[in-house]
Amino acid sequence: MDTYPIYMKNTILSSLFFKNVSKVFLGFLVVITFFVASSYAHASITPTLSVYATGSGDTVQINVTGGPNESVILYYSSSTSGQYFYSLGSTDSSGNFSTNISSSSYGIVSSAPVHVTLNGINGVSSPVVMWPSISTSGTNKISLSQGGLVLSVGQSNTVVVNNAVGSLYILSNTNPSVANVNINGTQLVVNASTVGSTLVTVCTTGMTSGCPSLSVVVQNVGAQTLTFSQNNINLSTGQNTTVTVSGGNGYYNIINNSNSSLVQSSVNGSVVSLNSNASSGTASITICSTDMSACGIINTTLSGVSSPLTFNQTNPALTVGQSLGVVIYGSSGTYYVSSNSNPTVAQTNISNNILNIYASTSGSAVVNVCSSGGGCGQLSISVSTPTVVNTSPVILSQASLNLSVNQSQVITVTGGTAPYILPVSSSNIFQASVIGNTLTVTAINPGSAQISVCSSSGGCSVVSLFVSVVNNTTPSINSFLNLSQNNPTVSVGQITTVTVSGGSGNMYTVVYNSNSSIATANMSGTMLSITGIKNGYVVLVVCDSANDCVPVSVGVGVSNPSPLVTPAVVTTPTAATIPVPAARYQFNKNLSLGSIGTDVSELQKRLISEGVYTGPINGRFGPLTEAAVKKYQSLHKLSAVGIVGILTRTVLNYQ
Repeated sequence: MDTYPIYMKNTILSSLFFKNVSKVFLGFLVVITFFVASSYAHASITPTLSVYATGSGDTVQINVTGGPNESVILYYSSSTSGQYFYSLGSTDSSGNFSTNISSSSYGIVSSAPVHVTLNGINGVSSPVVMWPSISTSGTNKISLSQGGLVLSVGQSNTVVVNNAVGSLYILSNTNPSVANVNINGTQLVVNASTVGSTLVTVCTTGMTSGCPSLSVVVQNVGAQTLTFSQNNINLSTGQNTTVTVSGGNGYYNIINNSNSSLVQSSVNGSVVSLNSNASSGTASITICSTDMSACGIINTTLSGVSSPLTFNQTNPALTVGQSLGVVIYGSSGTYYVSSNSNPTVAQTNISNNILNIYASTSGSAVVNVCSSGGGCGQLSISVSTPTVVNTSPVILSQASLNLSVNQSQVITVTGGTAPYILPVSSSNIFQASVIGNTLTVTAINPGSAQISVCSSSGGCSVVSLFVSVVNNTTPSINSFLNLSQNNPTVSVGQITTVTVSGGSGNMYTVVYNSNSSIATANMSGTMLSITGIKNGYVVLVVCDSANDCVPVSVGVGVSNPSPLVTPAVVTTPTAATIPVPAARYQFNKNLSLGSIGTDVSELQKRLISEGVYTGPINGRFGPLTEAAVKKYQSLHKLSAVGIVGILTRTVLNYQ
């Protein structure tokens, strides 16, 4: 059966063995080759990269495809650190990866080249793509250290660009011949060339809108700088303030407002109004005189909503004619009334930290009070008509005052119901205040005025004030003014008129009436109207605004009044004639402490006859004479100042 030789069998067996071994080895090589090839093929997949701006600030979406579960590394050029890479995460089991990042957080600028690698820094790289254009609005918006510059020709200055992400470039320069602007890192270097103004807008790469602007005004060498009542102003949201400008030709324009969306500005005459309408930021307002001879910058910082002001009462209720002081608390700086919804109901003013309220008419008003240091508060004021009226009249210790400029006088107030109120506490003629039952009046400028003093429950009395010029020679009586009739007469219940002319002033006023129970008088333009009340004599004094005066001697129910005599008392309304005593000594000079001469001797005699002086007749105006003069003045309802001035001389001469 076995026809093959033994060696042949061995040869065949060996051949079969090696054949099978070769098959196994080749199979192993195939497996090894498959795995190696498979591994090599997997590592050689080129990843893809796409980037998209999300439209939300500087956020960019990154999408990567590649092998599954592989690390993703982003390579980019940082605006601050040069070439940089950062691990973003890993692909999922399908080889996909997506995320959003903030461009400013990584320092990636618009149009910068970027790529990714998978499986580490030596992995396969994606193609390079360009980073998309991004918005720098919101917290990443660039800003300038100042919004305006005022330079002289040949002068240079620098402005810092804040929050700069990427390269800076000049978007526009409206007038480069006025100022040349160069970029040095994060600074703008401004060189003034010629007189004029220009507006320079600076952006970062990829930013074409919302870029800040710098206002540059160039003046001649040695030009003035405007001055402001306040600068470097801090405001809170909704707060308003005003700034007074001085310098230049007195007429002003707003050249530029670096941030009008933050602070609105306007100018009226020499007053600049600033109104804040945003939460926070800065604004520089450039102001110049209309002839461009002087310029300046008002810097404003809006610090957001400040703590509100508070008051010791926020809903004060008053009655008509009542005054009230409300204490203001909070913030710092100067308090001011920013608005009053109804000033006809409640008049307001502020003294230090006290809001003074005077109730004029019934109704309601909302008053807003703010501080220059930030913060505002609101009061709701209601005013009602008094339900109980005290008919007790207000009584004044003096009904008339004769003061010199800067002189003060005190009057005692009684009657009525305290506290007493001054409907008008100041004018260009006087300032007045009432504390307790003491009225203090201070003369400011020459002229005349009526000062009303009212009870808090109703009813007023009037002080007639005449103010003369300090250290100015008082004109002689009747030296400048003329009357159409010097000694008018009037019947009881009737009215007569006298025309006044002449003088150097432009307003006539009745400053003295020796007895208003006999006749009343008032001026209307140049017409003096006299109304007879009862029989007797009265002396009036009419002055103009330049302190020129003239006496008017009036007879009521009698004829031929003499300005130089004191008639006998008329006891019945049917009296036909009046005895006329001898003429009195005429006083033509002002007399005061230290005066000497015949005028003083005659004054002392007259004071003795009036029963107010008991000293010697020595022609010397000493303390005894001064005290007697004060008594005489009080007796005749004059201001008891102890000086024989124009009104006192008028009474001495004609009463």
